[in-house]
Amino acid sequence: MIADGHALFGTAILDDEGRMVGSMLVMDFPSRAEFDAWLETEPYVTDGVRAAIEVRPCQAGPLFMEASGRPAGGLPIVG
Repeated sequence: MIADGHALFGTAILDDEGRMVGSMLVMDFPSRAEFDAWLETEPYVTDGVRAAIEVRPCQAGPLFMEASGRPAGGLPIVG
């Protein structure tokens, strides 16, 4: 994901006691169709590790995009 340039960042989702209860990835794909094609082959999805997936469009801030070496203005996809 990182090597192919699609992953912007990932993070653990924690409960109030600090235990991991999930995770989140912010991905950068040119289109939803390309993201869906990637999702069909992603091992954590195909092997059932990610039991529930919620996808929402989001916009990473321009300073973050510049700091990560990407042009600002893309539409990252959260998966």
